[in-house]
Amino acid sequence: FGSSFFSTRKPVVTSGDFQDARQVMKFFRLEPGEYLIVPSTYYPNKSGEFILSILCKNEIHI
Repeated sequence: FGSSFFSTRKPVVTSGDFQDARQVMKFFRLEPGEYLIVPSTYYPNKSGEFILSILCKNEIHI
């Protein structure tokens, strides 16, 4: 996804201010739909490995 994709859309939710931390955990209540999750590092232009856990009370399709 290029910058034009993000410049024409508003985030549904964010994790808040960037934190220089090993993990960030947030809980959200979302309407059914399609969502794009964008992991990122604290420092710009730095690669990283991510583990993404999604917990849901209902059936979901990923």
